Amino acid sequence: MSSMLGIGITGLIAYQRSLRTVSHNVANAQTEGYSRQRVELGTQSPLFLGGQYVGTGVRVANIERVHDSFLTRQTQIYTASFNSAETMARYAGIVDEVLADPSVGLGPALDDFFGAAQDVSNDPTSLPARQAFLTQSENLAERYNYLDQRFEEVRSQLNRQLRAEVADVNSLTSSIAMVNRNLFLAGGSAEANDLLDERDRLLGRLAEKIGITTLEQDDGSVNVFTGNGQQLVVGFEPYTLTAVPNRFDTSEFEIGTGANGQFVFSDFIKGGVIGGLLEFRRDILNEAQNSVGVSAIALADRLNQQHRLGQDIIGNLGTDLFNVPEVEIRPELGVSNVVTATLADSGNLVGDEYLLRNVDGAGSFELIRQSDRQVFNINTGGGVYTHTEIDGFQLNFTAAGNAGDEYIVRPGRSGAQFIRAQISDPREVAAALPVRDAKGIGNTGNAVLDDLRVTSAANLPLPGNVTLSYVAGSSEFTVVGAVPPVPNIPYVDGGTIAFNGLEFVVRGVPANGDTFELSNNTAGVGDNRNMLQLIAMQSQSTMAGGTASFQEYYGQIVAEVGIKTRQSQLVEDAQRSLMDQALNEQQALSGVNLDEEAANLLKFQQAYQAAAQVISAADEMFQTLLNVVGR
Repeated sequence: MSSMLGIGITGLIAYQRSLRTVSHNVANAQTEGYSRQRVELGTQSPLFLGGQYVGTGVRVANIERVHDSFLTRQTQIYTASFNSAETMARYAGIVDEVLADPSVGLGPALDDFFGAAQDVSNDPTSLPARQAFLTQSENLAERYNYLDQRFEEVRSQLNRQLRAEVADVNSLTSSIAMVNRNLFLAGGSAEANDLLDERDRLLGRLAEKIGITTLEQDDGSVNVFTGNGQQLVVGFEPYTLTAVPNRFDTSEFEIGTGANGQFVFSDFIKGGVIGGLLEFRRDILNEAQNSVGVSAIALADRLNQQHRLGQDIIGNLGTDLFNVPEVEIRPELGVSNVVTATLADSGNLVGDEYLLRNVDGAGSFELIRQSDRQVFNINTGGGVYTHTEIDGFQLNFTAAGNAGDEYIVRPGRSGAQFIRAQISDPREVAAALPVRDAKGIGNTGNAVLDDLRVTSAANLPLPGNVTLSYVAGSSEFTVVGAVPPVPNIPYVDGGTIAFNGLEFVVRGVPANGDTFELSNNTAGVGDNRNMLQLIAMQSQSTMAGGTASFQEYYGQIVAEVGIKTRQSQLVEDAQRSLMDQALNEQQALSGVNLDEEAANLLKFQQAYQAAAQVISAADEMFQTLLNVVGR
């Protein structure tokens, strides 16, 4: 009978523990990251009595945490991917909106600029038209400035969020290391289940910030790494991340670890908000800002070239309409600067970045284009040296420098920031050509001189009139008055004739002795020929290696950002679906079902009552035995 009492007591304890576990599940039904728990019951070791094994009751074998590590890992992976895609899409949308907005984008400003140029062409003597043209020049430069300002605002916002996310990562890794310690101290106690839930919850939040991998240890702790293997938590020790200034540009922040963030691994971070921020900066923000800057430099350079070939209303040669921003090159912090970059051909610039590395300190350098990793080998000989054009710019070396020194070359980064309109006096608008042509009065042939243009102002103004005379016997023109002198020019109907920075064609059949005269365009206030050539540049393919006009190049920037924005939105939607599916599968297994728990509550309550009845029956039997013996 005492054994019956003991059996009843084991049942009472077991079902009391079961009821307590069900109550714990119900109480935590809405707790984030909670995994339901289940009491595992087992029989106690039997006794061998009277030649038979007799049962001794029930025992609580374990309080099991209903959990699947594979599902948890999948949830972390998809959480990291979704947060990266969501961050990328959100920031990409900001840049896309800025570039494509007709009220602030570059397209309308370009149209207004060339429209004002057309007005000057229509009435070259009108000072109001010229002033309107200068106003639109200022507006165009300011539009570039505004776009760059918006880029910098986005960059500053990104830096602020990057620092905040790094602080959150450090807080989470410290908490995970603490839970690791508590799990080790808890051993196999029942509270370990809740500690494991807490650690998984912290890991899930960490995956929102940065892509992670985990490795469980024999002592119950878990080591946490970034996707490339950088340590975040090892046992009870967290590793602190730091947002450190970029080694070339302090306006950008990178992710590092170690003393003062000396080991930088931003390029290897994938997933999470931090991964999304870095990917956006690398693939959209930097490329867009570089490309818009290239557009500003090329536009200023090309328009300046044409404007300098003209003549203003006073009779002077044209000057620059805009300043041309410099090609940006930055040495690594602490590195002596032995190289500069200058513009060679603005039409060949691309919105890329280049890493220049000093190979041996004796004059050997490598220039690595970042988009495709193409390497340009440069040997300066160790002294002063200027390299030939690479993608529209030249590198100028003043010394051999030191082995290992590195520089970043960004041809377009500061272009939109520093472009400015240069002319304020409307009389200085060079609408006219500095040279005019005239047909000889006594010409008897039907040849005409056409399409006169200036390709270089180096020999202007002309020291005197230049006369071309046709010699029928040799089918060539003699040139008199040109400085420097020009040899006889063979005549081809419609062929281009070029000398001393002048270019034109002669069409038709000249007669022997027919002449054409070139002279300085004195008093040419009504001349619009140079302005017409400047207007023609609106549709000319002067950018991207001669494949795109100004507007087409900007349109390509807008289109590329728009495509990447749309792609990031599609990736966001796909990753959201995968994350939700993983969360649902995890919750289906580990989540608390209140209906199921209510049924368990009733079942265990009845079992508890039955165990109590066993104890009561054992007590009655024992009392009956005592009464019998007492008689």
